[in-house]
Amino acid sequence: MTTSNLDSIQVLEIVKKKRLLYIDKNLTEEEIRRTPVYQPKISYDAEQSLWNVSSTKYKTTRRGKCRKTNGCTIVTTMQVKVNDKNGRIISKNKDVKKLPNYE
Repeated sequence: MTTSNLDSIQVLEIVKKKRLLYIDKNLTEEEIRRTPVYQPKISYDAEQSLWNVSSTKYKTTRRGKCRKTNGCTIVTTMQVKVNDKNGRIISKNKDVKKLPNYE
C-alpha cells in the first residue's frame, strides 16, 4: 500500500483555488457540516495515485417544460481528478441533469 503525498484538505484547497468546487454561498459552514448532500465527496485511489473530488449544486427553475409541472430542479455535479504526486488536476467532468418536480 502506498501512502499519499497530499491529504484531503490540501486536495480541497487545490480544487477550490481552480473554482471547480461547488459550494452554495447562501449556506453557512454549520449548515454544510450538518447536511451531507452539500458536502464534497473525496476519495483516494491508491493504485492510480489519484484523488477524486465530487461536488454538487442544486437550482430550481420554472422555464420551458418545467412551467407545466411544479418547476424543475437542476442538479449540476462536478467530478475532478487530482494527481497525488504533483497536485495537478488531471481531468474534470461536469454533468447537468434537469429533474421535474411532480407534486
